[in-house]
Amino acid sequence: MTIAVLPFDDLSVGGNALNLPFTEEVRDVLREQGFQVVPAVDVEGFLARNRLRATGYLDSLHAVKLYQQTGCGLILVGSVTEKEGLKEGAVGFTYTLLDGVTGEPFFGGSGAMSLDGCVGILGLREPQGIEEIRATLLRENLALKKILTAVSSAKPTGLARIQEVTLSAEVVQAGQPVECRIFVDFLGEPATRIFVRAADEVIPFVAEGDTGFYRAVWSAPPEEGGYDLSFEMVWEETGEELCLDRLARFEVINTPPPLKIDLKNVRTFNQISAVKDQVLIVPSLEDSRLLSHWSMAILNAEGEEVARTGKDGNLPARLVWKGKNKSNHSISDGVYRITFDAWDQAGNRSRVQRTILRQSQGLSVNLTAVMDDNRPYLHLVPAPAQVVPVESWSIRAMTAEGDTLLNQKGDSLPARLPLPDTGRLSHVLCDVEVVDILGNQMTLHGQRVTLEKPKEPVKPDKGFSSWAWIEGNP
Repeated sequence: MTIAVLPFDDLSVGGNALNLPFTEEVRDVLREQGFQVVPAVDVEGFLARNRLRATGYLDSLHAVKLYQQTGCGLILVGSVTEKEGLKEGAVGFTYTLLDGVTGEPFFGGSGAMSLDGCVGILGLREPQGIEEIRATLLRENLALKKILTAVSSAKPTGLARIQEVTLSAEVVQAGQPVECRIFVDFLGEPATRIFVRAADEVIPFVAEGDTGFYRAVWSAPPEEGGYDLSFEMVWEETGEELCLDRLARFEVINTPPPLKIDLKNVRTFNQISAVKDQVLIVPSLEDSRLLSHWSMAILNAEGEEVARTGKDGNLPARLVWKGKNKSNHSISDGVYRITFDAWDQAGNRSRVQRTILRQSQGLSVNLTAVMDDNRPYLHLVPAPAQVVPVESWSIRAMTAEGDTLLNQKGDSLPARLPLPDTGRLSHVLCDVEVVDILGNQMTLHGQRVTLEKPKEPVKPDKGFSSWAWIEGNP
C-alpha cells in the first residue's frame, strides 16, 4: 500500500515550522513495515505547487488531489514537539490518517517518550539525546499495519468482524505460494462461503474446524506489483453479503535487488582499486525494497575465504575492512575479492564483486646506472613487486666530498637521469625518497653507486657501452 507522509509540523518552534528530520524517520519506519512511501521530493513539490505552507492547510479536496497525482491510498499528517536536554529531553507526536480516495480522516494517534524513561526499553545504555529514542518511539506507536486491519475489520456490519489477518509472506516471487489466515467473529450464523479476492483471482477459505480460523492458499501471479486483498462473505440462506476491502496486501517482485557497492579510501589505476590499510565499503540499493538479509565475504587470490560478515535486515550504512582475517590477524599484501550478496524478502538474490589490491608494506625501487655514449646515467625504476604507481620521487646525487651532481624531482617512474661526466668519478652517493599513490614511502640515505669496469667481457646491451654503474658498499 502506498502512503504519503507530509512534513510534520514542529510545535517546538512555532509558526509554520516543519521538522523534516523527524518526518524522514517516520518514512523509514513505515518502509520497514512494508509500505511504499511517496518520495519526499514529490510530496514537497505538491505542497509548493498548491501553496500549502503546512499540513494544517490540507483539506479533503487537496488530499484527493494528492491521491490522484501520486497514487497514495493513505495520507499521514501530524505534528511533533521535542525538548532538548541530556536528562530532561523528550519527544511527543500526534498523527492523523486520511483516506486518499475520499480525503477524509479515519484514524488518529499519539505517542511520547522521555530520556528518563527509556533506558529499560533500549536495554543497552543510557541514551545521549532525543535523536536516539525517536525510532523506538515511532516503532511502538506507529504500527499502521495493525491499525489498518483493526479499523477495517471493526466497521459495523451486523454480520461479522475479522479480528486477525496474517500472510505467510508480504513479498513473494511469481508462482510462490501465498497463505492467508484470518479469524472471523460472526455476530450471528457463520457465513456459507468466505473467499479472498486478489486482482481477478478469487480464492475460497477453508475453515480450520470450529476454531474461528480460516485458511486460503494460492500461487502468486506472474506480474510484478502490489495486490490488495478484499474479503467477501456470503450467507446463502438469507442472501446477505459482506465485503471488506483492502484488509491486507502482498507484493510480487521477480527481479534481483539493484545492489551496488562503492569503495572509499582507495586509489584507482588501470581499473584496479588499491588500498593501503583499510577500505570503506558503502553498499546501497537503487530502489526502496526491504531486504531479508545480506552477507559480505573477502576472498584471496586462490578463492579462499579469509573474512565474512552478514546480518538479517537491510543494508548497513557502511562497513570497514581493516585487512584482518577471521582470527583478527593482519593478512599479507596481495589481490583480494570483495563479494557482497543481498536477498530481498521475496528471496531474490543479487551479487556484486569488486577486486582490490592491498599494499600496506613499504614500496621498493631499484637504483642502477648505465653508460650511454660514454656518458653516465642514473636509472630509478620500480622493483618487479611494486605494482602500485609512484606518485612522487626526489633524488640527490653527490660526490664523496658532498658536491651536488644532480638534484631532481618527478611524479612517475621509471626515470633516466643524466649525470655530469667529470671523467674522475669512481662512485656517487644518492639520497632518494619515493612515495606511491597509497602513501607508502621508501627513503635511502647515502646510497653508494660505484663505477667499475666489468672484469670479464660481456655482451653490452644495445645502445650501451661496456661500462656500467653498479651498486657498491660504502
